[in-house]
Amino acid sequence: MKDKLSAFWSGFKSKWGSLAKNLRIFIITAIAVVAVGAIVLTIILNQKSYTAIYTGLDSEECSQIASAINDLGVIDVKIGTDGSISVPSDQSDNIRMQLSIQGYPKSTFNFDVWNNGIGIWSTDTEKKVLQIQQLQTHLMKAINTISAVKNSYVIITMPENNNYVISTNDEEPRVSVKLDLRN
Repeated sequence: MKDKLSAFWSGFKSKWGSLAKNLRIFIITAIAVVAVGAIVLTIILNQKSYTAIYTGLDSEECSQIASAINDLGVIDVKIGTDGSISVPSDQSDNIRMQLSIQGYPKSTFNFDVWNNGIGIWSTDTEKKVLQIQQLQTHLMKAINTISAVKNSYVIITMPENNNYVISTNDEEPRVSVKLDLRN
């Protein structure tokens, strides 16, 4: 075994020495690039993505919610200095549903529409549309956490607001839900 190893090493050294200097530099560089690429790819693929499920909480409620999340069996919880709680993205919908069943959050709403997509120049109509879209999304995610439901679709139709004193056409808001159930 030792003879084979020494024979291989001496053969490698003689072939390596016979290569041009530029070719040796290229081979070493290529091996280094592949090794660094493999390390970077490993690091990137092993990072978890997190989703903020609540924002704007006080420190006391943050600790209560973090404790409730730990009671659900999720130990990977990040609490931000701005009062936000983040959990792994693949579990965020289920955790949010379980916490809402327990009555959390108590001091703020579960909607982050004011943080995403609403700016100083947004009109009231844009705010209303985004709020309805977010409500639809939250309802779909909540319904999808039910084990018998494969997928759901929620459409909320809000009637136009007529600000007339005498109105004969009072429409109610409507919600349509389509469920795809598991077998």
